[in-house]
Amino acid sequence: MKNSFKILVMLLMLCTFSFADEFDEALEAEDNEEYAKAVQLYEKACDKGNAEACFNAGAMYDFGDNIRKNIAKASTLYKKACDKDYNDACFNLALIHEDNGDYVQAIKLYEKLYKEDADACFNLALIYENGVGVKKDYAQAAKFYKIACDKKDMGACVNLGLLYEYGGNGIEKDYAQAAKFYKIACDNDHTTGCYNLAILFEDGNGVKKDYAKAIKLYKEACDKDHGLSCNNLGLLYDEGTGVKKDINKALELYKKSCDTGTNLGCKNYKSLK
Repeated sequence: MKNSFKILVMLLMLCTFSFADEFDEALEAEDNEEYAKAVQLYEKACDKGNAEACFNAGAMYDFGDNIRKNIAKASTLYKKACDKDYNDACFNLALIHEDNGDYVQAIKLYEKLYKEDADACFNLALIYENGVGVKKDYAQAAKFYKIACDKKDMGACVNLGLLYEYGGNGIEKDYAQAAKFYKIACDNDHTTGCYNLAILFEDGNGVKKDYAKAIKLYKEACDKDHGLSCNNLGLLYDEGTGVKKDINKALELYKKSCDTGTNLGCKNYKSLK
């Protein structure tokens, strides 16, 4: 009985070494730009239960990394890795399902991931916000944007602010909440968050009207080449709203806005010049 046990242990060890060797060989082959060899070795390791190998092979077929793109094979390999709880594979598989219009499967995978993965939360929120494959539901979208926002996804904070700013489809308009989430994004260097918050201060929606704060926020975003912020700041100087009228400063700001590719900035620059 003891001898049989030793033989079994030795066989298991040999399998483990083979498993590791094939994966390591695949990594080396990929480093040496031997991509066809790499993907074959990844697939062999995948067949023996290496989830990371399944993911790597799937990614090569998914993105066509120096091998012929094959989404069907990528999906199969991602699923093998996902079934072993390799979350990156689940996420990429969800993206493929979305691209194929299979939102039921995409949602199922995102729901598996959202508690840990901000990107999964964000994509799930987008699906509910746009009503793609499901009934449009801003309350559900807000729920998932909030989770992603709490995970430091500043784009999700901005989108959540937009839902509160405009309301509808299951969520009440709430400028104060919009300002709260725009501020979180702005405080974390998200220029669109600063821009949207500046508009609220300029109009006095959800916050006390304060041109000084609006100007400060527009300038902060404009200094980081946010074209619409430069344009709006230019408008304030152009009209003398909240600041001393200064046509030259307005022209400078419109020009900077235009240089970022913002059509409105170009239009205002040409009009004032």
